[in-house]
Amino acid sequence: MWHIWTIDDWEKNIDLTREGHRTGLRLRFDKDIDSEVRRACKEFVVFLRREYFFQWINALKLTPIGQERQATNYARYILDEYAETREHP
Repeated sequence: MWHIWTIDDWEKNIDLTREGHRTGLRLRFDKDIDSEVRRACKEFVVFLRREYFFQWINALKLTPIGQERQATNYARYILDEYAETREHP
């Protein structure tokens, strides 16, 4: 299976030098979020930013169900990689 965050076919279709091109991964928290949840999410995002480049793959337009399926397919893979970097029970 192709790993969506490590394939590089998108490079020929996306001009990263174009002005205003947004890249990266952003977080937004509700003001009432538990501080431990906020800390853990930020730590996870540091890992993601270090390991992956977040782009729109080939400007692919997905339906809402397509987005859900894509997220479901890759979530376990990425979480397993992250778990290998942490000590946990």
